[in-house]
Amino acid sequence: MSLFTIDISSLLPQPVWSMLEFEFEQDIPEDIWEDLVCTESLIMSVKLIREDYGINCLLQKITTTITIPSEGIEDKIINLDNISREFHLKKSEKDTDDIEYINSHDATIDLARVIEQELLIAGL
Repeated sequence: MSLFTIDISSLLPQPVWSMLEFEFEQDIPEDIWEDLVCTESLIMSVKLIREDYGINCLLQKITTTITIPSEGIEDKIINLDNISREFHLKKSEKDTDDIEYINSHDATIDLARVIEQELLIAGL
């Protein structure tokens, strides 16, 4: 379980379009990602929306300052808005690379990889 694991057990049995919203602000340990360091607190606003396929995760706001050592990028300010990522209940052959999956064993989603990808894209 990572720092960004979210329990969605209360949202999964709800009807489509049901929502769960929360705010996150925390210093991120330097060793959480391989080649990405948050040098200031990560501030996030997240909306989870129940869909037929699973959960639509809308990262309404992500703000931090990052360093990417391998690229020589230091203290780059990141401000992202309205990034949507899907978390599916079941894998399908039609799924694209940006689809994540719900851990059906404990009804959680993990945003760690999604956040890392978005921060790296914004930082490069």
